[in-house]
Amino acid sequence: IAWNYKTKEQQITVGVANNAGDRIDTGIDNDDTKAAFARVYWQPKSFGGLGIGIAGSIGESELNTSLPTYKTSSRATVFRYNNDVLRDGTETRVAPHFTYYNGQFGAFGEYVRSSLELTNGDNQQADITNNAWQFVVSWVVSGERNSWGGIKPASNHGAWEVVARLAELDIDDDVFIAHADASRSVSKVQSATVGVNWHVNDNVKLLVDYEISDFDGGVAEQDRVDEKLLSARLQLSF
Repeated sequence: IAWNYKTKEQQITVGVANNAGDRIDTGIDNDDTKAAFARVYWQPKSFGGLGIGIAGSIGESELNTSLPTYKTSSRATVFRYNNDVLRDGTETRVAPHFTYYNGQFGAFGEYVRSSLELTNGDNQQADITNNAWQFVVSWVVSGERNSWGGIKPASNHGAWEVVARLAELDIDDDVFIAHADASRSVSKVQSATVGVNWHVNDNVKLLVDYEISDFDGGVAEQDRVDEKLLSARLQLSF
């Protein structure tokens, strides 16, 4: 259940939903608890293309088995919880973010801080906080106007865009004491990506990206080897 208020310069959303875990569809309802959430986004004309916002949620879980697995862009697992771990207690999230679009240039970034309480089959408790952030910049080399809502090609040859992204996932060290799957988990992932996007028309987009991911820590004796990924995606929108 959500209420949304929107004008040309601001957007406010508040609501109540199933208390799903990080990266888990809120359509999944594994216990009777709920979470309250809110988001405020502001983009006044006086900011010259800059928009700022913050989102957050708070809820309670009761012996909930629904826990996320974190993966890289290549779908390789970099963190998962042990099979006997449960979410049990207060959970909060906060996510400040921004967008900036001016002419051919575009950028957006976000930071997410997620805190939760865990238990396991041996009744070992843990209060953990995981952090993640990303920063993305883009430039439309064919001259069209950049925007969050998409790029409209000005010619039959389509629009060309170059992009770059830095990102990090930092897992709380306390989770490795008794709640992380030691064989498949690292404590930090840092990635850098460059790419080229071809906006063929308003409905077709081709993306080619190259990404390098660096892995640190966890409980393994040595850091995992860097992951290097070349990917291509054809995106259709109607």
